[in-house]
Amino acid sequence: MEVQGIVSGAQTAPYQIWFVFKIFSLIGIGLYIVFALTAVRQVYLMTSTLKTSGNYILQFMVWAHLGASLILFLLAALTL
Repeated sequence: MEVQGIVSGAQTAPYQIWFVFKIFSLIGIGLYIVFALTAVRQVYLMTSTLKTSGNYILQFMVWAHLGASLILFLLAALTL
C-alpha cells in the first residue's frame, strides 16, 4: 500500500508543475494587457498633443494590439 501511494504521487507531480506553468503564463499575459493599456493611454495623449494625418492609423493599430492581447488572454485561459 505504501508503494502505491509513492507511485501515484509521482505521477501527479508533472500535472502540478503544468498547473504552476499555466498560472504564471496567465499572469504574464495579464501583465502584457497592462502594457497594451498603457500603450493606448500613451497614444491617446500623443494624438491629443500632436495633430497629424496619421493619428487614425496609429489609434487603430494600438486598439487592434489591445484587442489581440485580450483575445490571446481569453484563448490561453480557455486552453491552458
